[in-house]
Amino acid sequence: MFNENSTSKLNSMPSAFRIVSTSCVPSKKGKGVTYFVELYHEKRCVTVTFNKTHPDTRILVNRLVSVKWIQPLEQINGAIKIAQMVELESPIKGVQIFETIPPRWARERALINRGKALFDLMPVRVQLIVTAILWDGHRFRRFIEQASSIRRWSELPEKYSQANAEIARGILKDVSELVEFETSGISEGQLEIKSNLSCNRID
Repeated sequence: MFNENSTSKLNSMPSAFRIVSTSCVPSKKGKGVTYFVELYHEKRCVTVTFNKTHPDTRILVNRLVSVKWIQPLEQINGAIKIAQMVELESPIKGVQIFETIPPRWARERALINRGKALFDLMPVRVQLIVTAILWDGHRFRRFIEQASSIRRWSELPEKYSQANAEIARGILKDVSELVEFETSGISEGQLEIKSNLSCNRID
């Protein structure tokens, strides 16, 4: 059992984590299986555990999930026991996806921080589009790791970096105008509704 105040610990937990590793072993009770899942967010990294009647094919590395915690927090073999995980199939408000990039994707955290800063400078409507495009974990990882990704920016000659920056500004301007045109008759509330949680319970 944790000695620290469980409520304060839970209040500091992010609303979304990325799965970085999973393991599944037969339950000690003789029925079902026990999962140990490593979750990442730059503000908090945790390993959680829970039981299921049978293996679940939805528990996959790179996916984003939210966690239903059990109070008081209880630790089993170094992992926090939870009630369930919920797969986040579509973007939810308040999740900054650049905060869910695990070190195994990109060790140069300075570049990730630059990406976060650029994202925060985008208009809200453009942020919604970028988040929707990169929400899929496998797509997002390819974006980070491939040769043309932000992971390789530091390897490019400065003149190419400057040229790419100018191209990016132009693309951002075009996307902003497109989004403004396509959403001109849609209120902010309606935009938020479109990005509401769509989920599968993993329980």
